[in-house]
Amino acid sequence: MNKVILIGRIAKDLELKHTGNGLAVCSFSLAVNKPYKSGGNAGNQADFFNCIAWRGTAENLCKYQKKGSLISVEGNLINNSWEDNNGVKRYKTEVNVSTIEYLGGKKEAEADFRDDPYAYMEAEAKLPDYDINNDDIPF
Repeated sequence: MNKVILIGRIAKDLELKHTGNGLAVCSFSLAVNKPYKSGGNAGNQADFFNCIAWRGTAENLCKYQKKGSLISVEGNLINNSWEDNNGVKRYKTEVNVSTIEYLGGKKEAEADFRDDPYAYMEAEAKLPDYDINNDDIPF
């Protein structure tokens, strides 16, 4: 099974790019804290994971998140290898992101809405429209 779930903060500014076929893609680095204990001292260190998101996931990520945003990513690992110009074999491992959840707190969300007053209406418009009548309510 090849499945990865990470929670961390976006480490660099996001940039949306498009392939030659017009496919949206966003490569980013996710900083994930891990606790450590050494010589009586304790704290957190960060591991940085290369991630790549495609299509609508990439577009929404770049539109609604920024450097420092707390997110959860789910996907699978992909390994790439190639030879550089000097003939040296190079390797890169990335998380191929399938889903992203935005985990930022209320203060982060309020700051985003202050910066873009229409963001709240756009976010609210994406909520599902449930058709509930009185017969559906159990009390």
